[in-house]
Amino acid sequence: MKKRIASLFTSLLMIVSLMVVMPTMSVSAANNIIIAGIDIGYSNGSYFTKNGKSCATMSGYWSNGRCHKNGVCDSATSYKCNCMRYYPTGNPNTCQVDLKASQCWGFARYCEWKVYGFHDGLSASKFKTTVGKTNANSCTESYIKSKFYNIAVASHLRTGDGGHSLSIISTDESGVIWVDCNSDGYCKVIVHNQTWAQFANYLKGRSGISYVYSFIGGKGSAEASSKPGKSAINVKTGTSYKCTTFNWTASSNTKVYSIKIHKNGTLFKENTTAATSWSVILPVGDYEAYVDSCNDSGYTCSNIVKFTIEKGNPVPSSTTVSASAGTNYTPTSISWLKTANTNEYDVKIWRGTAQKGEAYKILWGEKGTSCLVDLPAGYYEAYVDSRNDYECSMSANIVKFTVTDGNYLDIGDDFYASLLIYKNWLNVTNVNGSITVQKSENASARQIWFFDRQSDGSYTIKNCADGSYLDSCSPNGGLAQSKKYSGSNTQKWYIFGRWSGEYYFKPKSVNIVLDVKGNITTGDKVQVCGLNYRDSQKFAIYKLDSYILPSKINLNSGSATIEAGTTKSLTATILPTNSTNKTIIWSTSDASIATVSGGTVTGKKAGTVTITAKTTNGLTANAQIKVVSGHTFGTWTTTKNATCTQVGTKSRKCTVCGKTETQTIAKTGHKSVTDKTISATCTTDGKTEGSHCSVCGAVIKAQEIIKATGHKFGNWTTIKPATCTESGTQIRKCETCGATESKSLSAKGHTEVVDKAIPTTCTTDGKTEGSHCSVCGAVIKAQDIIKA
Repeated sequence: MKKRIASLFTSLLMIVSLMVVMPTMSVSAANNIIIAGIDIGYSNGSYFTKNGKSCATMSGYWSNGRCHKNGVCDSATSYKCNCMRYYPTGNPNTCQVDLKASQCWGFARYCEWKVYGFHDGLSASKFKTTVGKTNANSCTESYIKSKFYNIAVASHLRTGDGGHSLSIISTDESGVIWVDCNSDGYCKVIVHNQTWAQFANYLKGRSGISYVYSFIGGKGSAEASSKPGKSAINVKTGTSYKCTTFNWTASSNTKVYSIKIHKNGTLFKENTTAATSWSVILPVGDYEAYVDSCNDSGYTCSNIVKFTIEKGNPVPSSTTVSASAGTNYTPTSISWLKTANTNEYDVKIWRGTAQKGEAYKILWGEKGTSCLVDLPAGYYEAYVDSRNDYECSMSANIVKFTVTDGNYLDIGDDFYASLLIYKNWLNVTNVNGSITVQKSENASARQIWFFDRQSDGSYTIKNCADGSYLDSCSPNGGLAQSKKYSGSNTQKWYIFGRWSGEYYFKPKSVNIVLDVKGNITTGDKVQVCGLNYRDSQKFAIYKLDSYILPSKINLNSGSATIEAGTTKSLTATILPTNSTNKTIIWSTSDASIATVSGGTVTGKKAGTVTITAKTTNGLTANAQIKVVSGHTFGTWTTTKNATCTQVGTKSRKCTVCGKTETQTIAKTGHKSVTDKTISATCTTDGKTEGSHCSVCGAVIKAQEIIKATGHKFGNWTTIKPATCTESGTQIRKCETCGATESKSLSAKGHTEVVDKAIPTTCTTDGKTEGSHCSVCGAVIKAQDIIKA
């Protein structure tokens, strides 16, 4: 740093000495104004007049003491005019036609002549317009500085209000010095030393700039000082992966710039360049940088910028791009190499020189390494930016290619086909001469077209519904139509091919193409307009292997009578039976009398209508249907007999239309018969009185059960007494019915008496104890003999 300070001090001494001998603007011994070393003969505050005095000091031609007529010297009265009538090849005291307004305008030309020997009036070819018409709003400080910083000395500026001219003496970093005449209204020469901001504001107040004329090859106004001007440097900090960019302002009298970067007080990197920017990748750390503006006389140091480099994110590598040019009807293929640290690629295409003006087309976020793009004929340049989430890198090369006009295609001779929008397969449809896009109608004739190749390579395209031809109509664009054959070029179409079977249709008559108007939805109309590569201009052709048109249609009935509210079915037959499209379109001449759907006719009110069956190619068959409003019925016929409990039915039929009317027959109801009472007996139940239907037997009133009364018996009478061993019998008799009831009496059993034992003797036997019945004498227990 000490060496740098010493060097700066030395340079300052040199610059001071140079400033003494090389001023931007100086005055001579007579204090005259010097422009680029040329004494122009007038000093600041002098007058550009014949006698060097203010116009106001004369007894002028005009009452206010000035010779100006609306700001212009009057040539008719020039002998009374004190203004300097400047004309370098003639007598300056004589009015010249080309310099009628001498004051400010003439003085600016005078300065041109003094410095270069020419002025922009008589030698216009030696001057160029360096600044064109500029409105007041554009006269910013930066804009004015950029246009005037090194403009040729003695350049002639005319203000935007057209009322004043001035001449540039010199410029530098701080501002501009200029001179004019007559800004006071009295032809006074005044030098103005302004900053760039002041100069810009002055021009804004004068409605901007009308023009600036500069001598071709004139010396730059900022070249008057030999010391390099001072640049102002700024830095756009990068990362350890991304370039740090330095930009600095251009400085006067500078051949090259030396940018120096210090890290930790030590020179780390430097670069010498004639440019005003430099980019470099720096490692992590703290830095200081400045730029020296250098010429043979020394250098001038800029401000110092301090910045810090941090670790950044990986920067995508630059790719290499190539292109395979297509035509204005086929895509151009652009390819590039896959690069590291890259998420996606942006393809940028210019029509002409790359990066000049706005890009013609940009394809953002391409994921692969190639793309197809539609381009009109012309010269192009393109490159590819590799991009990740943090950084972007331009491709290492710019690819150049030319797109040419495409050739029309031969897609076959004499064939039937559907013409569809490639994007969504809507069918191009002839709707009574108006061309629209519709959903598929299953080979409807109005959606089938016959392509007939002509000798010139074009095609006529005929619709199968009515034989009309696709017509572009207006040469200036507009709706397409289907019209009768005319043989004109509006009915001849060239077909240009694309990839995947996409086609453009261009009429022979004019350079426009077939297009769908709108958002390519059902019902949108087809038009012709300029080529724009939208999906609405891309068509598909679906060829049919064979297409057989119907030749006839018949109905099974030519006439019929129906009643209002009833239906009649009609059947249509299309011939030949192998016709490609057998769709039948049904219609009625008056839907208020009868409607038709799918061949079923429904009567609505009395009257006669024509029911029409139509093929998709326009063939018809008709039936006359008479609708009547009343019926003529026959006699009623019983279809189901009524019963006691169910209704019956009867019907009758209309002798006109066969309509059957049905009614119910009321049920007959039951025929009641009384069921008499049955009295109960001693042993059987009885019944109450009831009733039932004598026809169907159904019970009307149920008979209730009366329980049997049971016997009423008298006393028991023994008819057989019981004995010791036999039972007896008793009976009793019902007092009501005489029925008897008997019961048995149990045997009484024996009345036992003991027979005592008889002891034995020596000579007589004895007996054991026994017993017998005292009533009947029967032995109960026999006595055994005991031997003597």
